[in-house]
Amino acid sequence: MRRQSNERCIASLALPPPDQPRAASKQALLIGMLQSAEGATIDAMMTATGWLPHTTRAALTGLRKRGFVVTRMSRESEASVYAIPVATPTIAIASKSAARGQRA
Repeated sequence: MRRQSNERCIASLALPPPDQPRAASKQALLIGMLQSAEGATIDAMMTATGWLPHTTRAALTGLRKRGFVVTRMSRESEASVYAIPVATPTIAIASKSAARGQRA
């Protein structure tokens, strides 16, 4: 009987889905920076995380492999800016309403 209760305890732990980073991790910080309206440059991401350039680029590749859409915008006078586009809330609300069969 004791083994079953241990299995229930393990099953009841609230773990984030495997494709989402822990809340206070550097990857979560990186995702937050990329989802901001301005996006982020490699230099800004390096400063925030303490990572080297190759580690920062590898983290961007890892996010792409996990399903995030990471875009790169080049500007003539600045370094490339990376961003993760965020869906607008009105679209998400309309989708939920449509799924319930209600009017938006």
